[in-house]
Amino acid sequence: MQMFYISYSLILTLVTCIILVFTNKMIEEYYSKITFILNWVILDILFLITSTTSWNYLILTLYLVTVFIMTKIGDNSKSFIYGVLIALFQSEYWELSIHLYWGEIFISTFVLFSCIIYTMYLLKLEYRTFIKYTFLFSIPYFILVSIIYPLQIFRSNYLISDFFFRIICSIYFILFIYFSNKTYIINSSIITGNIHESQ
Repeated sequence: MQMFYISYSLILTLVTCIILVFTNKMIEEYYSKITFILNWVILDILFLITSTTSWNYLILTLYLVTVFIMTKIGDNSKSFIYGVLIALFQSEYWELSIHLYWGEIFISTFVLFSCIIYTMYLLKLEYRTFIKYTFLFSIPYFILVSIIYPLQIFRSNYLISDFFFRIICSIYFILFIYFSNKTYIINSSIITGNIHESQ
């Protein structure tokens, strides 16, 4: 059983988390410029130019689109940061059940998850809600992987399996952000209503 390895994604995650913590206020200040659509198009073109394979480009574009959708749901700097952190989380999470299927436990994956959750805590994001609903989602998701992944078409064609499972996770995380934001808006309206009533 493979217990530990240092992955490029762990290093990337650590660096990104540190940058997000220290540039939190700056992101808030320049949010409208960061989320200007042309910047995202330019970034996607950079992915196209620098990607070693079309496969890498498609994966990066999928995560870019996922973060963009999450950002636009909340339409504020926190939703952008949340989107980036969730994209990092998702990049490892989607294949966790596949590692378990093969009897592999990568300590660095759990270190990565811990870094992301701790960054959410530092930035006062809803990390408890995120952990709770991701745990609940993991039950049907892991069952789905255990049923579908052993099929020959998935085992012999990683292009199909990779994108299938990544898209499933993207849909879940986008829905999580959507309903979290909707709940926040409802709760804010109720609180505002109570304040007005008390006055």
